[in-house]
Amino acid sequence: MKCYLFVLVLFAGFQISILNAQETSLAADENMKPESFAQVLKTEWTFLRDEMDAFVTSIKTKDEFETTQEFEQRKSRQRGEIVVKLRNRINDQKFNKRIFKVLLKAEPKQYDADREEYILTCQETIEAPYNIPTVVSEITSNKYLMLSDSIGGGYRLSKISLIKGDNFVWHVTRDIAKMAKAAQSNLYFRVHFSIDTRISTAGNPQAVLSIQPRFIELVDITKNQVFWKDTP
Repeated sequence: MKCYLFVLVLFAGFQISILNAQETSLAADENMKPESFAQVLKTEWTFLRDEMDAFVTSIKTKDEFETTQEFEQRKSRQRGEIVVKLRNRINDQKFNKRIFKVLLKAEPKQYDADREEYILTCQETIEAPYNIPTVVSEITSNKYLMLSDSIGGGYRLSKISLIKGDNFVWHVTRDIAKMAKAAQSNLYFRVHFSIDTRISTAGNPQAVLSIQPRFIELVDITKNQVFWKDTP
C-alpha cells in the first residue's frame, strides 16, 4: 500500500513538473519580434483593404433598375453588413482577447548617479501599414509610442517607434541600473498591444486599423525580470 501511494505521489509530482515546463514555454512564446507583429498588422490591413474596396465599388453608383430610395436603402444595408463582418473578423481572430507582446531592443547609454537617471536608446521599430483612401492605421494616444510616415528609396514607409527612442530617460536607483547594465545583451522594451477595427462614416467610407498600446515594460528576456513598467 505504501509503495502504491509513493508511486501516486511521484506521478503527481511528474505531472506538475510537466505543467510548469509547459507554462514556462508558453510564456516564452509570448515574446514577438517586430517583424512578426508587423505581419499580423499587414494581414489585417489587407483584409480591410479588400473588403472596403469591394464595399466602395458596390455602393459607388446606382443601378439603372434601382430607384433612388432603393439605392439609399441598399447602401445603408451594406454599410451595416460590413460593420458586422469586421466585428466578426475581430471575434474570429480573437483580437478582442489577444495581447501581443512585442520586443524592441533597449541599449543602455549613460547613467547619471547624481540625478538617478539612466539614458536608454531604442532604434528598433515596427513596420506598420501605410494609409490609403479606404484604410487608415492609427495608434491610440499614449506617452511612449508613435506612428510615423517617411519616404525612403522612393518608397513610402510607415513605422511604430518609441517617441523618445534616442534618449529615453529612466529614473532608477543605482543598484537596479547596474543590474540592467549587466543584462544589456538581453534588455528589451516589451510593449503589450491590442488590435481593433472600425468603420468611419464621416465623409468617404473608411476602415480604421487601431493599434492600441496597453502596457510597456523594460525586461531581461532570458530571466523574464522586469526592471520597469508603466501604462502608456
